[in-house]
Amino acid sequence: MDIDRAFDYDKVGFVALTTLNEPEPRESPVGSYYLYDGVHKSIVLAKRLLRGETRYEPVQVLLLTPRRA
Repeated sequence: MDIDRAFDYDKVGFVALTTLNEPEPRESPVGSYYLYDGVHKSIVLAKRLLRGETRYEPVQVLLLTPRRA
């Protein structure tokens, strides 16, 4: 709730992505990456964008390769 209520792009920081492992493409057939860190802020941002509550701005992404255990 606090992330949504006081949303600020300057506080988003980065989102960490990694490649999909074996079972994940079945769960998300058109997905290419797995959200390794930053799930909550990504969900809040997606909700805000879809509802028109926030204007789109790019966010930084950290791509972790190879995938961490």
